[in-house]
Amino acid sequence: MRQTRFLGIILLALLSLLFIAGCGGGHKSTNTIGPVTKVVLTPNPVSINAGDVAQLQVSATDAAGHSVLNQTPTFSANNGITVAHNGQLCGGAWDSLTTPIVCTPVAVGAPGVQSTVTATVQGVASNAMTVFVHLVITSLTVTPSGFSGTTCNVTLPAGAGAATGVQQSATVTYTAQAFNNGADITASVGAFNWSISDTTIASVAAASTTTPSNTATAKLPGAARVFASANNVNIANSQPANFVECPITAISITPAPLTLGGGGSTAQLSAAVTDSTGAAVTGETLGWNSSQAAVVSIGATGIATAVTAGKAALTASCTPDTCNKNLAIPTYSNTAIATVPGTSSTTVYVAGKASTSLIPITTSNNTAGTAIALPQLPNSLVFSPNGGQAFLGSTAGMMIINATNNTVANTITNMPGTVLAVSPDSNAVLVSNPASGQVFLLNQSSNGSVTGFAIPNATAADFTPDSLRAYVVSGSTVFVLQSGLTTSKQIALGASATSLSMLANGSAAFVGASGTPFISTCNNTLSAGPGGSPTLVLTLPDGSQMLGADSPNLDLIPVSITGATGSCPPAASAPTTANLGSAFTPQQIIATSDGQQVYVTSNVGGQLLHFNITGNSATPITLSSSATTFTGGATPDSATVYVGASDSQVHRIDVASGTDAQQFAIGFVPDLVAVRP
Repeated sequence: MRQTRFLGIILLALLSLLFIAGCGGGHKSTNTIGPVTKVVLTPNPVSINAGDVAQLQVSATDAAGHSVLNQTPTFSANNGITVAHNGQLCGGAWDSLTTPIVCTPVAVGAPGVQSTVTATVQGVASNAMTVFVHLVITSLTVTPSGFSGTTCNVTLPAGAGAATGVQQSATVTYTAQAFNNGADITASVGAFNWSISDTTIASVAAASTTTPSNTATAKLPGAARVFASANNVNIANSQPANFVECPITAISITPAPLTLGGGGSTAQLSAAVTDSTGAAVTGETLGWNSSQAAVVSIGATGIATAVTAGKAALTASCTPDTCNKNLAIPTYSNTAIATVPGTSSTTVYVAGKASTSLIPITTSNNTAGTAIALPQLPNSLVFSPNGGQAFLGSTAGMMIINATNNTVANTITNMPGTVLAVSPDSNAVLVSNPASGQVFLLNQSSNGSVTGFAIPNATAADFTPDSLRAYVVSGSTVFVLQSGLTTSKQIALGASATSLSMLANGSAAFVGASGTPFISTCNNTLSAGPGGSPTLVLTLPDGSQMLGADSPNLDLIPVSITGATGSCPPAASAPTTANLGSAFTPQQIIATSDGQQVYVTSNVGGQLLHFNITGNSATPITLSSSATTFTGGATPDSATVYVGASDSQVHRIDVASGTDAQQFAIGFVPDLVAVRP
């Protein structure tokens, strides 16, 4: 009795819970599958060759969107097309709908056959699928058929011909054509799929179209390829068609010039970017570069930061393949000369080709420090632009000096030879080894990898401001080394040369040879040059002029990048010449970072040749002895010049007074002198 009552209470409680749940007091079950309310048939549309077989997919759902499984659809089709019970579509007629084996092609002819296919589940019909059955596509082409806005003509790299480009946000219309053994069957194909090789350059309006046309919209300057395909099975792919957004050809950065405060102060630079039609371009990634990162550094967004007193040339660059992707058209901005007022203290390194001593001189008190013992006799001395390292070449390998603690950090034994150049970002170093007919490249940003290039008797080299390209002089040939460590091109000069200097804004590399020819970085072509016959060349920091040591003269070659769309090649005017007083054989051209004073070391005894650019006057500096001068450098603040001389002394030249203010007895011939940036 009690057990019966207890069971009754439990039953009553369960009934109460069920009642509450039914009235909304609990959660309704979501697992109940209702009747089919929607049927979807895919893919849609379908395009196949006559006799081909494509698998169709059927999905059935109830009113709540739940999939209804284990259903057997029925199919209907017309115009001689059949679908087996397993969803296999025949481009013709099946021998059996239950056990299909043979698909007999429908007779299509050039017009093809169009069929409508549906699937039915539980009496609910699917969407109507369109099926295009056609002759076999033996070739498929895609061609541009229309352009919006102003267009440009662009030469594609690697001998790929020319193409028509459009401005940013403009469109190109493409038309696909399908052929069967030369006969146009485009109208019978019915569906085309589209893709583009680089979606950062442009986007296609639709991934699939039922007409043979589509549009691509330009997003960023560069080149891409547009493809079309047809057929769901036995896919036919087109040859690519070019898409080009007009390249960036001019960059203007502001403010220029600019003055920063003390160390650590910052300034934001802005860049106005235009393409080859003169239209503004936005959203592109530019590189920012400083010629002297030890004086002014610059970040990826154009923020310049003062490090120490001095001047640095700041530039922005559009460098493939980060910018102008797949076009191989680099573009460089004007230079913004950044000035950090005040005086700077640095170190002068003094070495000699006949000595294994490296002597540091501190410029703050002009005192020579303790000599650093070198493992080999050096033949060259070049500082990194960031001031962190000095590189000394030797026949036994390249020595690397840590300029922070004045120690020999390393000797790279597989880089014997003479140091030619260090990249502006201080990561790459070029060394020439005439004995092996090679040029070695050290890439410090890639685990110190060393790569050798077959470049015989190289005598000079320089890098573009972005550090991604180097030009190397070898006799009457200039070799172009691209990022990626491959010899990309050889440019014949027609005459032997020994020197080369990159214009500060990166637009051209001038060569010390008859006529002063130059190579435009925008297309790696040689221009005849403005005249003169310099044996040494050097750019002024602001890029406005190229200097040439052309005995007995100093050539000053004005160079301009003109117009909103830039200039390729740049315009170089005929040089003006300044007679330096006597015939000379130049050793080095030294320009102060403010671009006002030029010094030429030479074989002229008792003098350091000098030209004041702002005063337009040539006034040699009289030395304390009759010595000849070798190499040297100017301090970052342009206040002092140090040069090594044949009297075994380093001479300190006071720029303001134009005098040989101090001499340092070295104990050996200091024919290798460099000032730390």
